[in-house]
Amino acid sequence: MHLARIAPVLIVMGAAFGGCGPGDNPPPDGGTPPALDILGSSQIGLHYGRAMELRVRYHTDDASAAAIGGQTVRFSIFGDPAGSTLSRDQATTDATGEAAVTLTGGQAEAQFKVEATAANADNVIFDVAVSKLDFVNLEIDLSWPTPTTSTTLRALLYDDRSCAALPASPTLPAPFRALSKSNATFAALGFQNLLSKPYTVVGRAETAGGVLVGYGCVDVGAELVPPGSQAMLPLPLAPAVPSPVGTFVLTSQLLPDPAIAKSLMTRWQQFGFCKYGAASALLDAMGVTAMRDPVDADNCRLASTTSIDRQLEDLLSAPPTAPARMLDPIVEDLGGVTTSTTLKSRLIVTQSGEHAFSARHILQSATFSTGPSPKTWDLVAQGLPVIDVANIAVTDEGGKIGIANHQLTLGWTTLWKQAFVDLSLAVRVSGLGSPAVKSLVTAVVLAAARNGKVGCAAVEDLLCSVLGGACSYQAACGAAIDTIAANLDAPFAPASGIDLTLGGSAQSVDADGDLQVDLLTGGSWVAPGLQPSTFSGARQ
Repeated sequence: MHLARIAPVLIVMGAAFGGCGPGDNPPPDGGTPPALDILGSSQIGLHYGRAMELRVRYHTDDASAAAIGGQTVRFSIFGDPAGSTLSRDQATTDATGEAAVTLTGGQAEAQFKVEATAANADNVIFDVAVSKLDFVNLEIDLSWPTPTTSTTLRALLYDDRSCAALPASPTLPAPFRALSKSNATFAALGFQNLLSKPYTVVGRAETAGGVLVGYGCVDVGAELVPPGSQAMLPLPLAPAVPSPVGTFVLTSQLLPDPAIAKSLMTRWQQFGFCKYGAASALLDAMGVTAMRDPVDADNCRLASTTSIDRQLEDLLSAPPTAPARMLDPIVEDLGGVTTSTTLKSRLIVTQSGEHAFSARHILQSATFSTGPSPKTWDLVAQGLPVIDVANIAVTDEGGKIGIANHQLTLGWTTLWKQAFVDLSLAVRVSGLGSPAVKSLVTAVVLAAARNGKVGCAAVEDLLCSVLGGACSYQAACGAAIDTIAANLDAPFAPASGIDLTLGGSAQSVDADGDLQVDLLTGGSWVAPGLQPSTFSGARQ
């Protein structure tokens, strides 16, 4: 708000601006509770040595407003009166419920309060100014553009601090004076009988529950409110947006682009999902071409009754516990591991300028699951090249938090292999050694048994009986195991640098109305290498 927008104009102050707050006296049990009202204006201006009565009325707080006579009302001064005095500190209500004391101004500039109290009623307050000069009247025109019937507009007047010391917050220091209007989107609130001096005006829009939703502040120099002036100050309120500054624990459900795992899945699907995949892979690696059918559109071998692929697959899967029987679910497990990752991380948001923010993003853990048994890996312990990125641009537009693209190392392939081995291979095939992939391929071949021979010897026995001719396949079978394992293992090669880009947005939520973002909800990562992925966050 620029001070140039304050336009001193002549205004008519037609209404009395009273102020009262809840007293400490509870209403009596049963019956109608009493109330205490100020008669006349609550904003008093006295010149030096002048006197005036401060009058109140004590009555029942119902439609009849029946007078309560013969009761004591106490009057007390709060603040420095600088020589101003009350004629007495208590008065008795008359038959109309009225009571009064006389206030006499001193010989020095002063602003203070006089509080009146009566049993079981809310206290009422007179705001008093004493001066040898004429007083100032200041009208604050608050406007709140959000249409609602449950908003309270408040004008708070300070004479001891500036806007720099009064940022938007759920609660503020007690003001010098305060006025309000309920159920409003516009309010003209008049502060009367002020001394000519600098002031700070705060405007607030609050919900029915007292949550701050709109805010404005302006410093008013003494030159803008000279003695005897009547000024009007337009003060439009801006939305009070919760601050995103702080540390958030993020939970992200990452869906990698299928292209990232395409090579990996293609190789394993050909080995496991093809009906004769294990046998076909072994024969391909051994260089066997006779008695073989062509491949179909999925690159799986067709297998007629006499096909060597079919006969060898029957041999490899003959035992009830043969690892070849587990290849289909193993490949399904791998698909589950590579489809989704639960990522835990910390986002530390700091202020980088006026309405500008930046963040540091630190990866913490990744959880993979296939079937009912998830497992989590500590990313710090993985020794990945880049798991901590700073100076990430963050925007806050109407409660929508935007996080700019930034690059990290998740180690997709390394983690996929660890999860695949621990959650699938070690569970579905017992007794696997290390390296796990070669051990699996070896176990698939070793399950073959024929004419008292096992493993590659049994494979050789089958090929010799079917193909005839020179019979020497064991060495080729052993080499084929190495070839197949290397082919299946190759896409798991560790990432040497950046393999994850994150960037997206989320809705901020101030759950407790303290003007700090508590939650990030409905988050979406949309970045290269990812399908649209979700995240949420909670303030740490």
